[in-house]
Amino acid sequence: MGKRPSGKHSIDRFPNNNGDYEPDNCRWATSTDQCLNRRSTRWIEFNGELKSLSQWAIALSCNHSNLSFMIKKHGFEKAYNHYLKK
Repeated sequence: MGKRPSGKHSIDRFPNNNGDYEPDNCRWATSTDQCLNRRSTRWIEFNGELKSLSQWAIALSCNHSNLSFMIKKHGFEKAYNHYLKK
C-alpha cells in the first residue's frame, strides 16, 4: 500500500469493493473518491462524458436533489438543457 499520502486519505477497497482488504484490492483514497466508489452512486453518461449525479450537479451549478427530480420528470437531456440556460 505504501505510506499514507496525507491525513485526508484512508484505505478504500478498489476496484472490487466486495473483496477483502488486501494490497491488490485497496488504494489510498479521499472521502470524495470513496463516495464515488459506492454501489449507490448514480452514474450518467451524456455527450460522451461519464459523471456521477453529484458531479453533474456541480458542473451545472445546481442542487443535487433538484437535478434528480428534473431527470425523473423530464429525462437527463431536458434537465441538462434547463440548467445550462440558467
